[in-house]
Amino acid sequence: AAIVGFGVAAQLAAENLETSAPRMAEFRDALEAQIKELSPATMIFSADAPRLPNTSNFSLPGVRSDTQVMSLDLAGVAVSAGSACSAGKVEPSHVLDAMGVAPDISTTALRVSFGWNSEAGDVDKFIEAWKGLIPERAETAA
Repeated sequence: AAIVGFGVAAQLAAENLETSAPRMAEFRDALEAQIKELSPATMIFSADAPRLPNTSNFSLPGVRSDTQVMSLDLAGVAVSAGSACSAGKVEPSHVLDAMGVAPDISTTALRVSFGWNSEAGDVDKFIEAWKGLIPERAETAA
């Protein structure tokens, strides 16, 4: 019975992925477009490569990853600085290191992931919290 139940759960998950993956990719693409509009210096990793529809990994030069993670956490936005398999660590992503990303860039990288229950408002909430971290915007606000 457990194996049959697992099979049904896997089938439902696959069906859900077919409908949720394009929606999550739309959120990811909208997020990245707004990020680039607000901060053209931001580098989006693997933007032109096949990648997960729900994940964006980018670098905001001049603002350390840990600073971004803490600030966004205080604003109620959950993000990560490392790869998914190293969540909870404060070290730069070993994935970016393997891609040849310079340490001064990888230490400013942030990973944002969307889930099946994410909404368009989540993109807006992130952008509202994140834009205050952009160095040139912070300087004009001071």
